[in-house]
Amino acid sequence: IPGIAAALRERWRAVYTAAALIAGAGGLFAFVLHFGTRQFGAWDYGIMVEAGWRLMQGQVLYKDFVCPMPTGFFLGAKLAYQLFGVRWISTVLISAIFTAVSFLWMYFLFAELLRNRITAFLAAASIECVSMLLFCFWWYNNVTSVAGVLFLLSCLLYLQCGDRLSVGISYEIGRAHV
Repeated sequence: IPGIAAALRERWRAVYTAAALIAGAGGLFAFVLHFGTRQFGAWDYGIMVEAGWRLMQGQVLYKDFVCPMPTGFFLGAKLAYQLFGVRWISTVLISAIFTAVSFLWMYFLFAELLRNRITAFLAAASIECVSMLLFCFWWYNNVTSVAGVLFLLSCLLYLQCGDRLSVGISYEIGRAHV
């Protein structure tokens, strides 16, 4: 097996990595979109729908209505409604977009840290599978887990090479969202 891995490393091109990333992000997006429209738990998800609607009406979270959930959870619902309208599919779309973008972001962080594209791809895909694919809709548990991983990876990379602009931007975006 080490001989096969060595042979693949020599023949693997950047275009193959790009194709794998596009396929991976597209596959995750399609999975979330498909399965996110096949479920709706009215009691729990009603919290998100109602709070997103209140924010769209101009109400202020924690001032105009009580809510036990984290702020970022509802800002995602509000953004979904602003971009795609007040419908369930809007929250599924924002989840699918978040899944695909966070997968790519996570891949690039892992690739820098691990210096191995295949391991980086598998690590990013695994984290997305155990977080975002479990729910396939916007919910604070899975979104917060992924945001936490992105922030942790950004911190680790910042410690290694914090002088690079892209690393600093990743760290600051992660810091602002966790």
